[in-house]
Amino acid sequence: MAYIRKDENNVNAKRSVYFFGDGRSGGNARMKDLLGSKGANLAEITNIGIPVPLGFTISIEACMHYYVHDGGVSTPKSRVKASH
Repeated sequence: MAYIRKDENNVNAKRSVYFFGDGRSGGNARMKDLLGSKGANLAEITNIGIPVPLGFTISIEACMHYYVHDGGVSTPKSRVKASH
């Protein structure tokens, strides 16, 4: 139940998005190192049958890759405020 980015250059592409809700989940409580506490707990409460709205968790590894490769906000807040 996850989207995997198709990358022909990387045959070992890792899963980076884990869905939960509607009684199904791609994760569990033991995955805190991968999904963070909130993501792992949302997955687990879905697994035990507590109704949870549909959602997803992006893996910590995918988030770190995004930020390391300058995906974070690069415009300082002071510049944004000054432009308005």
